[in-house]
Amino acid sequence: MRFYGDLHVHVARSIKGAPVKIAASKNLTVLNILEKSILKGIDIVGIVDGASPLILEELKEYIQEGILFSLEEGGLRYKNKVTLILGSEIEIGKEEKGSPHLTCYFRDIESIS
Repeated sequence: MRFYGDLHVHVARSIKGAPVKIAASKNLTVLNILEKSILKGIDIVGIVDGASPLILEELKEYIQEGILFSLEEGGLRYKNKVTLILGSEIEIGKEEKGSPHLTCYFRDIESIS
């Protein structure tokens, strides 16, 4: 079985319009990212702004509303078509030399909070 994924996606805005990260498009909300992933045939998407309090609040609301559900193995499932993996970036080094960053992924909301 083959899976397609994009594990480094930034969320630009919360569903309420608050900025999260400077991204390629203002339309990069969690739900828009998930919908576009389905259209593009992406099975697994990792948002690297998953530790943002705005995003965590939004994800908890989606779980409560039944829009997302937690998978036992980790991740959040959307429309039974795409799995969302929560991630966060860690920047290391000094700005004057460039700032390399690493991505870390987490099993669930509790482990990233």
